[in-house]
Amino acid sequence: MDREKMEERMTREVTEGVGPNRVKCGVLKIAMNGTNLSSGEEKAFRAAARVSRELGVSICVHTAGWLLSTTEELPGPLIGLDVLLSEGADPSRIQMGHLEGTRGNLDYLTGIARRGCYMAFDLVGRNREEMDPLRVAMVTGLVGAGYGDRVLLSMDHQGAWVPEPPPSYVNMGASFLDLYNFVPLLLKGGLKDAQMERILVDNPRELLAF
Repeated sequence: MDREKMEERMTREVTEGVGPNRVKCGVLKIAMNGTNLSSGEEKAFRAAARVSRELGVSICVHTAGWLLSTTEELPGPLIGLDVLLSEGADPSRIQMGHLEGTRGNLDYLTGIARRGCYMAFDLVGRNREEMDPLRVAMVTGLVGAGYGDRVLLSMDHQGAWVPEPPPSYVNMGASFLDLYNFVPLLLKGGLKDAQMERILVDNPRELLAF
């Protein structure tokens, strides 16, 4: 599809619904799978930005966060985000996902935060021993820098796989328990109950409602 056809389809699926039951979509999901945008990905990003600008629906961006460098050599999500903003998308309607891949690079994260979008640490439950200390450091660092109103947490959990779950997902247990197990680590790291309420309740509500 060209960009105009993508826009038409996204608009229709939000305003009229999808499939025989006409279920209306509540978010636009787009993806980039490298450290730069392919031509097809850029087309989808520009279409989503225009539909979001028109309808107010939020955009959820999959990034290849695990490929990020801790230097500025691989800008990754910043490229995608800046394309969305160049098309007039409201940054408060954008969630950049999989940002654990920055591996504690707070300068990079604050560069994203300064643009005004939401930042999702959404692989909670995966690679706990290696990643949980870094997740805590990234979230508490952003809150300390004044960006607690832009942080989101999630588990990136899927209920079915073909043919089987990847090794990193095995023995994850119930996905919500992963989040419940992680929240006490953030409290031990210095976050207060009110800050957790902001991250777990207020931020997703403000992002998703339209």
